[in-house]
Amino acid sequence: MIIGYENNIFYKLINKAGISFENNGERIIFDSNLTFFRHEFKKVLYSNPSYPQPLLNTICENFSEFIQDPLLFKACLIPYSKNDKKDNFHHDYGIMNESLIKSFLGIDELQTPIIKILLEKLVDYTTDEDIMKSDLNDNIPKLIMNQLRWMDNIVDPDELNESLFEMISITPIHIQKEIIEAIPDIIVDSQHNDVVRKLKDIMENDTELIVTILDTLSNLKFSENLMDELKNTVIKHLENCELEKIPILIRFLLQSIDDNEDNEKARFIISKIRSKLK
Repeated sequence: MIIGYENNIFYKLINKAGISFENNGERIIFDSNLTFFRHEFKKVLYSNPSYPQPLLNTICENFSEFIQDPLLFKACLIPYSKNDKKDNFHHDYGIMNESLIKSFLGIDELQTPIIKILLEKLVDYTTDEDIMKSDLNDNIPKLIMNQLRWMDNIVDPDELNESLFEMISITPIHIQKEIIEAIPDIIVDSQHNDVVRKLKDIMENDTELIVTILDTLSNLKFSENLMDELKNTVIKHLENCELEKIPILIRFLLQSIDDNEDNEKARFIISKIRSKLK
């Protein structure tokens, strides 16, 4: 039992479903495999007389309070450990290196509010020091974004997309880069065009993020018309972009010339590069 959380509904429910903490909250222990834990948690959830409301709201509020403790928050973000005294890990089809939070994102009823709480936590890490830590387990912003990568199912893709770009608009540049870099591993395929357009809008008036955005674009699929708009934006920035970024912009423009593209378009791009660099 973690002192001070005896009445925390989130803590009580996960404890009942087979989660315990060691070293005063520094390490999370699963009594069973991931699949069994989710099954047990849902059973506890659905059998509660206050489900769905106000129980779901209370869980999310208590979860938010729980992760105010930096030690507990970090424990929830890093891969869990299994209880070696238990024999419930045979045929574990769950992912053994998942975190507690990642496992919760697989519960549809909690996914969207948990994501919102997670993204809002990014504003607590506003210094370069928070993002430059070499040990991944100490880089909380990166750990937060890793929770959202490669989710099996996204309950509300539009809400997630909106939340990501809302955070980009209010966070410092090192957090913005973390979010943008993670986008291809988070969003669904049907959102690629919309996301690319939003990234283009960011790039229109700001060259600070241009390299990160161009790297991200290479992992997204989007329309030919949108590619033409992107080319024009990048060409516009060639004159005023920092010197060290120019090779990356040129590489993007040259790689954007499709093998099937007519010679006139290719000549236009190359002539624009030459004129902008004079």
